[in-house]
Amino acid sequence: MTNFHNRRRFLQLTGVSATAAVAGCSSLNPMSSDDPHADYVTVFAGPPAAEQLELQAAIEEGEMDMQEAQQEFAQLAEDAIPNFEQAVEETDGLSIVENHEQAFLVDGSPEALVDELKHGYVESLSPGVVYSTVVEQMEQQQQQQEQLPEELPEEGEAPEEDPEADEEDGTEDQEGDDGTEDDE
Repeated sequence: MTNFHNRRRFLQLTGVSATAAVAGCSSLNPMSSDDPHADYVTVFAGPPAAEQLELQAAIEEGEMDMQEAQQEFAQLAEDAIPNFEQAVEETDGLSIVENHEQAFLVDGSPEALVDELKHGYVESLSPGVVYSTVVEQMEQQQQQQEQLPEELPEEGEAPEEDPEADEEDGTEDQEGDDGTEDDE
C-alpha cells in the first residue's frame, strides 16, 4: 500500500503546477476580444513527460524515495523555464511576448505550438486571456510566501513567547488566585 500511496502522491505533484496555474480561471471568457492578450496563447513550461515518467519509474523501483523525487521534480521544473525559452528561440514561428516564472504569453503558429507541446517543455496551453489572471495569482502567492518566514520560527527554535498574552490570560501571576477577591 505504501508504493500505491507514493505513486499516487507523486502523480499528484507532477500535475500540481499546471492545476494550480489555471485554478480559478475557468470562469474567464476566452472569447473576450477586450483583453490585450486574446490574440496569444498562455503556455506553462514544465518538465517533459518522459522525464516525469523516469521519476515515477525510479520511485516504483525503489531507486528514489518521495522526498528525493520531489526535489528532483522541483529542479526539473526550474530547468524547464530556460529550456523552454531556448526552444522558442530555436523554433521558427514561435515568439515569447511576455513571461512570469513558468507562465509565458506566446505568439506563434498552431503547428509550432502543438509540436512544442508534444516534444518540448510545455506542460499546458491555455487561451491568452488566462495569462493576466495567472500572473496576478502567482504574485499573490509569492507575497504570501514572503510573509510566512516572519511569522514562523526558524527550524529547531522555540516560538517566541508573548509576555502581553501571559498577562491577559492571567498565567503571569498565580498568587492569590484561589477564587477570592484580593483587597487592593
